Amino acid sequence: MEAGVGVGRGGTVTVSSTMQTSQPHIFASGDVTGLHEIVHIAIQQGEIAARNAKKLLDGKALEAIDYRLKLFAMFSEPQLAVVGLTEREAEEQGIAVRVARYAFHDHGKSMVRGDVEGFVKLIVEARSGEILGGAVVGPEASELIHEIVVAMHFHATADVLSKIPHYHPTLSEIWTYPAEELAPRP
Repeated sequence: MEAGVGVGRGGTVTVSSTMQTSQPHIFASGDVTGLHEIVHIAIQQGEIAARNAKKLLDGKALEAIDYRLKLFAMFSEPQLAVVGLTEREAEEQGIAVRVARYAFHDHGKSMVRGDVEGFVKLIVEARSGEILGGAVVGPEASELIHEIVVAMHFHATADVLSKIPHYHPTLSEIWTYPAEELAPRP
């Protein structure tokens, strides 16, 4: 308060996408911001805040955080993990999407393991095919979701994901099936 830093609802520190507070030379990150109170996001915020503090001193352009990759996992049985936009969020933002799912009960590695409950879902922007989100309910969901996190980080399309070789039989190859369904057909 004495530093003149703006606070929002619930006493959280208000920050910009560059992690600057209302006092541009003061940065904040993590739970104090009230934004996506998840450890991996707090770490990303902190790293950006630190880099931006140095850039501010050096007179360089600041970087902004990208919340597209908001990630959530639940270590239940079966596991659940999601990244990016849901269908509902896309609709609320006026983004036209296409969606494809593939069930674990029809997947080789899942059948071999006897772990066939659940599915994967891929959400892409309707025109470009860029991957905007994904979800997994099933075996190793908290691990499998990272393939979509990496694809989204690089703004990959379903077409690109469908062409990446996957070892057979692995759980991760399940992503190729919805990707192939969403890839443009020749």
